[in-house]
Amino acid sequence: MPGPQPRLHLPFADWPEDDKRMWHRSIRHDDPFDEAPGARLAKTTLHKYWMAWRRFLGFLTITEPDVLEIGLAERLTIERARRFAVHLAQTNSPHSVAIQIDSLYGAARTMMPKMDWNWLRDIKTRLYSAAPRGNSARPVITSVQLVELGLQLMEESKVAANLPIKMADAVRYRDGLMIALLAHVPLRHKNFAALEIGRDLINEDGNWSIVIPPAETKTKTSIDFAVIFCSRSSHYQAHH
Repeated sequence: MPGPQPRLHLPFADWPEDDKRMWHRSIRHDDPFDEAPGARLAKTTLHKYWMAWRRFLGFLTITEPDVLEIGLAERLTIERARRFAVHLAQTNSPHSVAIQIDSLYGAARTMMPKMDWNWLRDIKTRLYSAAPRGNSARPVITSVQLVELGLQLMEESKVAANLPIKMADAVRYRDGLMIALLAHVPLRHKNFAALEIGRDLINEDGNWSIVIPPAETKTKTSIDFAVIFCSRSSHYQAHH
């Protein structure tokens, strides 16, 4: 019977001891005067580098397991980097290969900052240059189209006052309202998702407003829109 499929990523617990030690040493944050390269990097960047090194070790485990016994600097060579890129290309687009080699370069610089990794930087640069560029032309979506789509969804839901409403119709009406409202009130996603009726979406004598206090905005300035609901022909508008 065939055995289990080889793991493309080598779990951290299975890393060679030198790799574990150098990774921990490069990211330590316990000393405020520490010059560890990883101490200055964002967690998301470190995670990307960590995943790239896992992937590289997984590749070596599949192709050259004995190589894991030698030092990191000796292990990462131009030839192995080339074969690693070829291996990645079997399941990744050229641009994704360039991204992963870029992350491998970042991991090498973080773990071994005193080594000269210019050759790996040049490789990742050439991979980016060689990757075919996608078609930058995209269909233009205007706010008018978004408003029309939102109002269409709201009308299709056939919501009427004082009548029972199906869940599907309620969801359709909600989605339409969100789309149309965002077209008029371009709020940040965080603020829009946090809107609450009675707190941020306020009805005063039949007049609706969106009011967000400074403490909840990125610029620390209040946001105040009047929302005017009209017929479909004139739809509804929001005024700052």
